[in-house]
Amino acid sequence: MEKFEKIEEKNKYALNKSYFKNRLPNNPSTPLEVQQYHLQHGELPYKGEVKENWLWECFAEYNKKTSIVHEQFFTPKNIAADMLEVFWSFKKANGTYYHDQRILEPCCGYGEITKGILSDFQDGEYIDLFLFDIDEKMIESNILYNDLDNKKYVSYENYDFTKENNYVDKQCKGRDIICNPPYSKPLVAAFLKKCLEWMQSGNIAVLLVPYGFTQQSNKEIQKNLLEFSGIYHKNIYKGSEFANTKIKTQIIVLEK
Repeated sequence: MEKFEKIEEKNKYALNKSYFKNRLPNNPSTPLEVQQYHLQHGELPYKGEVKENWLWECFAEYNKKTSIVHEQFFTPKNIAADMLEVFWSFKKANGTYYHDQRILEPCCGYGEITKGILSDFQDGEYIDLFLFDIDEKMIESNILYNDLDNKKYVSYENYDFTKENNYVDKQCKGRDIICNPPYSKPLVAAFLKKCLEWMQSGNIAVLLVPYGFTQQSNKEIQKNLLEFSGIYHKNIYKGSEFANTKIKTQIIVLEK
């Protein structure tokens, strides 16, 4: 883990539009490094209190400065909570809420949805959670954010779902899915195809997608959607667009 000297309060910049632009070369330069600084010093390297959603704000501001990679638009805490509420309501309706839970979170990012899942299973008695992300730095961030190395019932991999990996695909099999997947048409079509391979009869996938996703005309997406036995449209977030965009978001549930 990178080590950073503590920054005096008088030398700190505000996060909004200034920290990542004006920081000194030896100060944290990425959200992951900001996490490391926070763990070392119990405070942030920029002005402001450590609020509950500070990491999401840090990533959102960082993405204004850098180009978006791997279609990373991170899930706000309130939407992650709504996704979990939808997930468990479907599990209860299907009569599987009290069974051992095998959950898959693809494209896990720094772990806001992960945190919500783990909060429902403090002792880990009924959960087997598998995470993956194409970005190794996101896995590192999730490990720090959710203390994953001390969660015996959680496993994770650095994985690109567009490529074959028999070990990872085997780990994904037969799990319910909850995630914020890529949004571009080619990638989301490939993602839906993998979901169909991973899921078994009775499994559900709770996804955060752009509003109107199931109505778009892309033939590959429509072909894959038709393979699911049920498609349910839930909340529409007209006031909670993906960070730094005007893209409205929506929760959908796919049933195998």
